[in-house]
Parts: sequence; structure tokens; C-alpha cells
Amino acid sequence: MGKENNHILIKVTPNFIEKNSMIEFNKYVFAYEVEIKNESSQPIQLISRHWIIENSKFEKFEVKGEGVIGEQPTIALEKFTIIQVLLKLAPLRVLCGALIKC
Repeated sequence: MGKENNHILIKVTPNFIEKNSMIEFNKYVFAYEVEIKNESSQPIQLISRHWIIENSKFEKFEVKGEGVIGEQPTIALEKFTIIQVLLKLAPLRVLCGALIKC
């Protein structure tokens, strides 16, 4: 899934991590790779994030806060930044969200 806004390309790729999942207990671990490419005319800084996740049971979870993984990275021109996030959930149905830049 990819989204472009103000010359910023964001691509999220989910990966199922079977070895860390407990399928018999309906617990699944996913890693999310978030790639951010800055195609604007100036560096940007990722200030906060807000994800809404819906699993196969239609339960919704929100993840929000400052930065990502404790940092507020600056993304130079034309540079990809990859951020990985691990979540333990029932099977996923929907993931949507926003990364706030300045």
C-alpha cells in the first residue's frame, strides 16, 4: 500500500512473522516496514504517528504518539527511511494511518 502527499511517498509493507506467532492461540505477529521517500524541495521531520488497526474480529486498535521508535527522524531529500514496527494481534483486516511531518 502506498500514499503520496506533498511529494512525500509512504509505502507500508506488512510481513507475517510465523516463528513468533502462536497460531493455536490465535495470536499472530506482524512486522510493518514503513518506507518514506522525500521528493520535496526540502528536508522533512517525522513528528508523530497515528495508526488505526482492525483485526479479523473487527476489533480496532489505535497506536499514536510522538515520532517513531522513540525518535523524530529528519528525512533528507530523495532519501528512503525504513521504520519497522512489530504488533501481536489476531489476523489483520485493515491498517491505515498517518505520519505527521513538519
